[in-house]
Amino acid sequence: MRRLPILFLALTLVLPAVARAGDLWGDPLPGQDPPGPIIIVPDPPPVQVHWSTDIASAKQEAMRTGKLLFVLDLDGNLDDERLRATVQWGVTFSDRRVADLLNDQFVCVWRNRAQGRPWDELPRWIGNGSVNMYFCSSNGYVMNELGGSWAPADFVEEARFALDVARDLTRGGEAVSRTEAARELTARHDEAAARLQRELEDWQRMRRPWDRDTAAHIQALPQRIAFHRAQAQSPLQDVEALFQPRPVPVPRPGG
Repeated sequence: MRRLPILFLALTLVLPAVARAGDLWGDPLPGQDPPGPIIIVPDPPPVQVHWSTDIASAKQEAMRTGKLLFVLDLDGNLDDERLRATVQWGVTFSDRRVADLLNDQFVCVWRNRAQGRPWDELPRWIGNGSVNMYFCSSNGYVMNELGGSWAPADFVEEARFALDVARDLTRGGEAVSRTEAARELTARHDEAAARLQRELEDWQRMRRPWDRDTAAHIQALPQRIAFHRAQAQSPLQDVEALFQPRPVPVPRPGG
């Protein structure tokens, strides 16, 4: 019987607190207005890629500064805040390594393939091949190409491929003919494909569980190999001639 007063005291303390917290679990308390929606907007990424929307002026800027040209070609309008946030907060472009490299070494162009169609009418673009990315010479010849969404480390490696080739082609400060540049670029794409193929085979021989980042890197290798092999067959295309939706290369069975 001594326990009853203690139980009664506990209930008198707990039940009012539960009642006050009713709006956390369901409907607001009688006589109270709903609190309204709570909208939390994320801070912008610490470093954002600086985009131009005019390829002609971007080429002029690249020629003036000696930078390469990076072209993001996708369905969507840069003026649409939702799409811009999706891209800036995506896995690739929200990474500081990616943003710093693009801002320092490239003039970046956002090409709106959809010609201003509203967000709700756009297809889902991440990872489905409806986004293409081109690393180009200052005057717009493609040195490397990717499609879809990429882990930052893989993206940086492919960007540096274009930077290394450009540096080698301009060593000595002399102009290089397109024929000579295409020959060199073909050889470099073939070398890259062979190197990535050897890396893939090395990983496959190990056959053990990987952490998430390593597994994503290994999974991306066949697609990177396919891109390099495709570009070895048709190097240095004019980027503006490629502004049409194209499927992502499919890796050949067996590498």
